[in-house]
Amino acid sequence: AMALTGEPAALVVLLGLSAVAQSPFEPASAAAIPNFVAPSDVARANSLVAATGSAGYLVGPLLGGVVLGLGASPAALFAVDAATFVVSAILVASVRTPFGRGATAEHPGVLAGARVILDERSLRLVVGAGMASLVGIGIVHVAAYPLSTELDAGTEGYGAMTALVGGGGVLGAILAARVLRAGPERVLVAAFAAQAGGLVIAGGAPVIAVALGGLALAGAVGGMGDVATTTLMQSRSRDEVRSRVFAAQDGAAHLAYTVAALAGGLIVELVSARGAFACAAACAAGGALIAVRLSTVEKAVENP
Repeated sequence: AMALTGEPAALVVLLGLSAVAQSPFEPASAAAIPNFVAPSDVARANSLVAATGSAGYLVGPLLGGVVLGLGASPAALFAVDAATFVVSAILVASVRTPFGRGATAEHPGVLAGARVILDERSLRLVVGAGMASLVGIGIVHVAAYPLSTELDAGTEGYGAMTALVGGGGVLGAILAARVLRAGPERVLVAAFAAQAGGLVIAGGAPVIAVALGGLALAGAVGGMGDVATTTLMQSRSRDEVRSRVFAAQDGAAHLAYTVAALAGGLIVELVSARGAFACAAACAAGGALIAVRLSTVEKAVENP
């Protein structure tokens, strides 16, 4: 439908409907992975899914820009985009392995996933740590452009900053399968702590190259943290309700990012772009502290 209309208002409505239609996919796919692979391979599978997803988000806009530059119309790009969803649907339909045994008898209601998270301390801590980190990333996305301008790098610098956060996420997701052998709780602590360090480096950078290095670090360890979060949530939620747990976590993540994006401009106005990066680093450090608490709780459970 987006390929057939050129009206801005209609495009906004259709994009919103598209986002709503796509929203169940990631929670459902994350919940299904433990049913497709052996328990020892879950972390590797999560790493592969995260790496390919991040790569798609990074490469897709770049390819779209190139194709538009070659003379293709926006309508043609929308048509190609629609075709990719058809291919995705065919691939999903071709899977013969059961996706899980989701049921609503024991956990009824649309808020069942949220109730499970609130009732389970480990899940509360995992989701809380991730939300703290995402608040920081949301602030960074707002503050990156004024920081790039301050460093005399302009739009090119801002584009490089955004690309390195995404590109770093791809690298981090690829490496996650190896580092998760040390335990996802430890990886979560280290990832958020290193993310805070990367944001401090970027915010205090004297030149754009240093800022890019800090953001590349923050993006890479953020990718590791995402895989660790998914692995922890899979292992601590039952199959019957797992997809709704991931849906609730996804909603919390979107809420955190939205609040940060809305507040980011005000933070930049109040404390400058560099100050906003310091606030983002503090959020990541807060996520690390919450993850430390998670590790303590897990050790207490293992050694009562």
